[in-house]
Amino acid sequence: MTWIRLDDNLPDHPKVLGLSDKAFRLYISAMCYSSRYLTDGFISFVVGDRIGSRSQFDELTKATLIISVEGGWQIENYDEYQSTKAEVEMAKAKTRERVQKWRDKNKSNDVSNSVSNDVSNALVTAPHTPTPTHTHTPNIVSDPVHKELADYLAKRIEDNGSKLPTVTESWIKEIRLMIERDGRTVEQIRYIIDWCQDDSFWRSNILSPSKLRAKFDQLRLNAEKETTRKIPQGEIFLTEFLGSTLNITDTTTIAQLGYEG
Repeated sequence: MTWIRLDDNLPDHPKVLGLSDKAFRLYISAMCYSSRYLTDGFISFVVGDRIGSRSQFDELTKATLIISVEGGWQIENYDEYQSTKAEVEMAKAKTRERVQKWRDKNKSNDVSNSVSNDVSNALVTAPHTPTPTHTHTPNIVSDPVHKELADYLAKRIEDNGSKLPTVTESWIKEIRLMIERDGRTVEQIRYIIDWCQDDSFWRSNILSPSKLRAKFDQLRLNAEKETTRKIPQGEIFLTEFLGSTLNITDTTTIAQLGYEG
């Protein structure tokens, strides 16, 4: 999960004072979208039509809060105040590196303990009754992204008017299993979370990662039908909505998401 930075003087800034409430909301929504999908401040026409109206974008353009560029709009000075895609990916890489070092360290400790036990047993000369061998189950270390996705689902549930759920170890485990065992990608899971929590029926039924995992394919198929009906240019939508990490020529990946352009 990423965050945006806002100056507490923003509502009183001269560029903002003349905006309508809807245009101001659009400005914040655009920054949140860009932060979530790492677009570095770029909002495409396809996405723009989802989150606001052209007249509201015109307000932001006149206030020089955004500028018109090819294919959409660019939030002015985004990289000066918000985290860029490169910075977020670097932070995630450092986190993965720390987790891997922790795993390697624990693996090394397990080997050392095993050697010490073998030496101790070799020094015992008196007859003894062998004790039962217990299978050691190593600790499973979750990638930080598992916790981020669990937190994201909890926040979306709270946004829909429910009490903020407690993110437990079982929540994080279900997210991990969706990725490691079911083969879901982070982008797929985040998209299905957004889709089901935006749907008036499914938002009351998907209130935990276990339910999300159990109904994932059903949700994907429903999302496919809705997207096919509302957005005929499927491949363009996927590229803009999910970011450049998706290769739209990879039909297997698109099928897994439940879309075929």
